[in-house]
Amino acid sequence: MRYLTVIPRILLLGSSSLALQSASKTRKQIPLLGSSSLALQSASKTRKQIPLLGSSSLALQSASKTRKQIPLLGSSSLALQSASKTRKQIPLLGSFSLALQSASKTRKQIPLLGSSSLALQSASKTRKQIPLLGSSSLALQSASKTRKQIPLLGSSSLALQSAFKTRKQIQLLGYSSLALQSAGKM
Repeated sequence: MRYLTVIPRILLLGSSSLALQSASKTRKQIPLLGSSSLALQSASKTRKQIPLLGSSSLALQSASKTRKQIPLLGSSSLALQSASKTRKQIPLLGSFSLALQSASKTRKQIPLLGSSSLALQSASKTRKQIPLLGSSSLALQSASKTRKQIPLLGSSSLALQSAFKTRKQIQLLGYSSLALQSAGKM
């Protein structure tokens, strides 16, 4: 059990069957449903709604100006940190197959495809250049006008950090086959 220093304290315990507790002043209400397939929904004043579904337990951390910090801990232990000024609606779907989709005004659409070694394609008007390196341990860096830097590390243990002011559309498909969708509202 981990106590967060930020206002929302959200604890997720277990690998397959998880327990999520949310205690925050932003009045986030996050239910976690299922043992293999999980559902995480957050409805707060910052209007972030984050569902998480799947059997491979992930680690999702959001440290933004909305002061949300959400850890999800498990077997395929993933770390996702979003530090952005925009409010995002991020669903995480799948058992081992993950997909990250974020619908933003910058209309960036980034698919990441593959099983062990992944291929990333970036087609956006913001002219993002994102390299993906490695088969098991991956490195994803984006140096664009929005100054996004997103690292993706490890095969079972992944780290995804998003620090940007713009709304993004990012699709990640592959090895631990994750589905994360982010549809941000201003």
